[in-house]
Amino acid sequence: MMKFNYIYTLALILGVVFFACKKDEVVPVNPYSLLEYSSEDTTVVDTLNKNELASIHEEIFLPKCGFPGCHDGTFEPNFTTISASYSSLVYHPVIKNNAGETFKYRVTPKSAENSVLYERLTNCCFVNTNDRMPQSSIGVALPEGDIARIKTWIDNGAKDVAGNITEEPNSEPVFQYVYAIIDSGFPLKYDTRVVSHDTNRVGGLFYGAMMLDTNMSIVLMSEIKDDKTSIDQLKNGKLLFSYDKDDFSNPLMTVSSVFLNANGGFWYNVFSTTVFPENKEVYMRYYVNDGDHTIDTEFPTNASLDYFKGHWSFVVIKGSNTK
Repeated sequence: MMKFNYIYTLALILGVVFFACKKDEVVPVNPYSLLEYSSEDTTVVDTLNKNELASIHEEIFLPKCGFPGCHDGTFEPNFTTISASYSSLVYHPVIKNNAGETFKYRVTPKSAENSVLYERLTNCCFVNTNDRMPQSSIGVALPEGDIARIKTWIDNGAKDVAGNITEEPNSEPVFQYVYAIIDSGFPLKYDTRVVSHDTNRVGGLFYGAMMLDTNMSIVLMSEIKDDKTSIDQLKNGKLLFSYDKDDFSNPLMTVSSVFLNANGGFWYNVFSTTVFPENKEVYMRYYVNDGDHTIDTEFPTNASLDYFKGHWSFVVIKGSNTK
């Protein structure tokens, strides 16, 4: 028993020495976690600049906007926490805009005048009469001091709690859907037959290949959106064809896109089925660039689910489109 106690004591001493000498690891800290507070303890926040986010959240956003039934997490902006406030405001796209579609983001750093948050706090009639926020007392604005603090925070860069100014997001173009019609000449006629509908796909499935007849000329349009680049300024638009859904390194054919300034503007491609064999599935892949990325955006990608790849495919079947 004594020998066992001696060994145990020695191990304990060595363990204490080991941990005492062990170099402390630097663990990254989320700055927001240091500033989460309860109503009973605001000593950390009280020491902060009154024109910074944490103080504005504690004294304005949370009590005057984030109460139950309003911006309490039920709908955005979400003022329940500092981090939720920041992420649902700064460079967050506007969902409800005015008639002129004036605003792009809820908060645009360094520009309160271009921030819909500031507009909603100062304009009595953003969309409807007396829809100024907050609406707990419709038509009555926040105190001038509160609005001035929010304006100062925005104009100073809408910094996060670590003092960082977020850069404007610049995502790659996003593809909404593909739409194909029979080419009836120029100008395009939208009432011509649509061949991309589910009723004209193998098996009647939306992910089945489009059934195209021989000797058909097809106009393929894809709705594309980009967060910064206007649709007419997109580059390198092209449509590639392959028998392999995951290999477009040596495409069967490449068709460049054409921009048409109609109905808001769109890019389209024209191709003929005469160059493709019958009864063999052909996959398509679209490429475009917003001018801000070194590599063209493609859709579908190899990582896309197979039903997307199937939706972007066709098979030439003689007599399939006789109507």
